[in-house]
Amino acid sequence: MTMQMKYQEKYEQGIEQGIERGIRVIIIDGMEDGLDRDKIKSKLIRHFSLTPQRA
Repeated sequence: MTMQMKYQEKYEQGIEQGIERGIRVIIIDGMEDGLDRDKIKSKLIRHFSLTPQRA
């Protein structure tokens, strides 16, 4: 594995971790605000381009 490939892999892992954290924040924030599951799901679909099944 070349050094560039290692950097690319680390970069992609960082992006993935950032997205996962963002999703957790939206879920927790929505729950704290008393939003129902459908509203939280709608936000996840809108902000992260998730399918309804993934959200």
